[in-house]
Amino acid sequence: CFEENLPEGAEPLAFAAFGYGLALWRDGSGTLRAVADRCPHRLAKLSEGRVRNGALECLYHGWAFEGGSGKCVSIPQLEEGAAIPSRACVAPYAVTVREGIVFVWLTPGETDLASLPPPPASEDDLDADKSFSVYSFQIDVPYEASFLVENLLDPAHIPVSHDRTPGGGKRENAQPLEMEVYDGSVDRTGFRGRYRNTRASSGGATRAPPGWIDVRFAAPGVIYQRNAGGPIRFGAALHCMPLGASRSRLLFRTYFKGLPRAARLLLALKPLWLRHLNSCKILEQDAGLIASQEDALAASAHGASTGSQYLPLRSADVFVVAHRKWLDLVGASGAGGMPWAVGWDAPAADALHAASPLAARATLAPSLAPAHRAIAEDRYS
Repeated sequence: CFEENLPEGAEPLAFAAFGYGLALWRDGSGTLRAVADRCPHRLAKLSEGRVRNGALECLYHGWAFEGGSGKCVSIPQLEEGAAIPSRACVAPYAVTVREGIVFVWLTPGETDLASLPPPPASEDDLDADKSFSVYSFQIDVPYEASFLVENLLDPAHIPVSHDRTPGGGKRENAQPLEMEVYDGSVDRTGFRGRYRNTRASSGGATRAPPGWIDVRFAAPGVIYQRNAGGPIRFGAALHCMPLGASRSRLLFRTYFKGLPRAARLLLALKPLWLRHLNSCKILEQDAGLIASQEDALAASAHGASTGSQYLPLRSADVFVVAHRKWLDLVGASGAGGMPWAVGWDAPAADALHAASPLAARATLAPSLAPAHRAIAEDRYS
């Protein structure tokens, strides 16, 4: 989530990763804490509780838990003189903030940040450079996170899918793109590349093509884009979170500086709710198409891979293929694995129907996705 979603005094926040529910809150010192979202008493959701004296208190019977260790510090119904049971604890998780994004490491009990790898960040370092104007937007979408990443790594669809949509493109500007993934850049941490149009985006004029856009995919699901130079600097940090099977969350953030004064004034006059509405419209325009892709792959023949069913173009789909091959590299299980993710050469349907190893630890709330994938008629409900 965005750090701004958890200001001082905020209620606990429920979220999920790979089907595993967690509760996030600020303790008495303002430090962010994360624990498994179920009370060891009778498995109620801790995120439905409240913060008292810095501890997270279950709203069912008042059991309270300290965030750093996950230990229970209070049980109102405990007999006088009785010790708190050693099993009365919840798994704590390491939490940190980078560029306004809250990161949680999904290794229970490992809360020492110094021993953990740092979270990904943009090359513009928004923590250090406060001169950028930043726009942030969050939305949940009804498909598996690798399809969200694929969509956001696909600039070729924008003029077609988002024709005449504010923040989108124009159908007449659909064109072949010059795209490349840098040799040797693909490893378990992600990959790098760049792209640009092959002609100017106005009436088919054959002027020199515009500048390059640098692209970096950072494991496990962050896409960074930025222009390669010029007086106007802009970039994007697109965080794709796998909430559960066929359910993911996008933390969308764009930033810029160097715009002419008139352009800055126009942006300042546009209400934030209208910018959010435009962002929602763009994601909704893609939703049905992406869900149909996922359903088709989930229903594909046993053993059939994505690569055997897609027909990619070198002038449109280079990053899409690179991402799917990256998923083959990291696999679906083990350290750094991506449950449910559909690779390029691995059987697609098997991946989508598999259960997350994390999901076995807890059941999600009804408002989130089930632990096991099911193609249902009410997938948008």
